[in-house]
Amino acid sequence: AKGARKEWVLRWPGQIVLACDQIYWTRETEEAIKSNDLNGYYKRCHQQLLDVTTLVRTDLTNMQRVSLGALVTLDVHGRDVIERLEQAGVKAQSDFDWAAQL
Repeated sequence: AKGARKEWVLRWPGQIVLACDQIYWTRETEEAIKSNDLNGYYKRCHQQLLDVTTLVRTDLTNMQRVSLGALVTLDVHGRDVIERLEQAGVKAQSDFDWAAQL
């Protein structure tokens, strides 16, 4: 997606945002595994979560608020999965702990 995440999540319908978010999360997680940087990606996920929670506190339409509520749920889960992958010592995309998430 072009532009900052906190901008495009407000421009698109909720289902599009949620589907694209999961595609990006999966791709970026695999890149973090390849580059052995799950800790760095965890920090990025945490910052994205903070950005979305800041957006929730702004003036939004009802649909935007519902979409962002669902996105927060996915972001928390995704961040927690990254933390568990790091704790499990995942080093390859073929590791069971990562494959079990797909």
